[in-house]
Amino acid sequence: MNRCCSLLAMLLALLFAPLGMAGDDHDHDEDVSPLVDGPRRMADGSVFLPKPAQRQLALATAPVQLTTEPQALPLAGRVILDPASAGAVQATQDGRIEAPTEGLLRAGSAVAAGQLLAWLVPLTTTLEQSQQQAQIAALESELALARSRLQRLQQLKDTVARKELEAASTDQQRLQRQLVANRDGLAQRQPLRAPVSGVLADVGVVAGQVVARGQSLFTLVDPRQQLIEALLYQPEQATTIAGATLSMGGQLVELTPLPHARQLREQALPLLFLANGEAVMGLTLGQPVRVLARTQTEVTGVAVPLAAVTRNPANQHSLWIKTAPEQFSPRLVTTVPLDGQRLMVTSGLSGGELVVVAGANLINQVR
Repeated sequence: MNRCCSLLAMLLALLFAPLGMAGDDHDHDEDVSPLVDGPRRMADGSVFLPKPAQRQLALATAPVQLTTEPQALPLAGRVILDPASAGAVQATQDGRIEAPTEGLLRAGSAVAAGQLLAWLVPLTTTLEQSQQQAQIAALESELALARSRLQRLQQLKDTVARKELEAASTDQQRLQRQLVANRDGLAQRQPLRAPVSGVLADVGVVAGQVVARGQSLFTLVDPRQQLIEALLYQPEQATTIAGATLSMGGQLVELTPLPHARQLREQALPLLFLANGEAVMGLTLGQPVRVLARTQTEVTGVAVPLAAVTRNPANQHSLWIKTAPEQFSPRLVTTVPLDGQRLMVTSGLSGGELVVVAGANLINQVR
């Protein structure tokens, strides 16, 4: 009996042996389940991402809900001089620049109102100097005669009318003042002082430089108060703007709308916004910026961070939705701007989805 059982077992082993062995052309990798595989993109476009890979990529998800917020209007703007806080120093006449004792300040230096920035020495030709010296010589001669006359009258004061004595004294004082003024004017230099406190945004001169009348020499700005000019190409929307924001280094800066001009410039209406605070100190004159103006029109949708929205190969906006603990599916969406850090998804989401808000671009790279 035992012998028969042994023979039966051997026959079964020989019969089923080919089913358990791989042939020469069989690949074992095909038998590996994707559940134990690394990150990979599936045939339907979704991405399988194991938990360890999610932690390495620092993925973050958040549930989203429908909300209603004011619609934003993106505007192209730039930083301009604020007349309320900026200042300029210009040459009032042709002259030569002389540095003060401590030297000329560099751009970016902080200055106080009334601080000496430079000296302006007026330019005079040789002919003008000769004429001025001749005038000084004539005044010196007249002053000497006036002094002699006054001395004689003072010696005869008992016989000379008081009125004549006072006239001679007044004439001497007049000539003395004229002579001092002419002598000072021959080598007088004009101090150039800061009209306001702030930072030197531009220094347009060096020591010894000859400048013309009206030439801009120094420009001062208050770095904590900047003026933003934005162009609106739909002037009829100007009355609907209730506020604006500006993104600076990942931080939102609230802008204060100011009264705007009533004249178009290159078919656009210039709008003015005031930016205050430490966050705007990095702005420079002429720097282009992107302003997001809040309108009174409200939009309903799902607000998501900018980092959550990616672009697919067709250059369409899409989000990654977490459909399972290790499964992520792309979702085409339509967005409108909200502020410098968020977008409003107006179609493609119904609320309640688990959206990838950090690391979405890394998921995009999984193939």
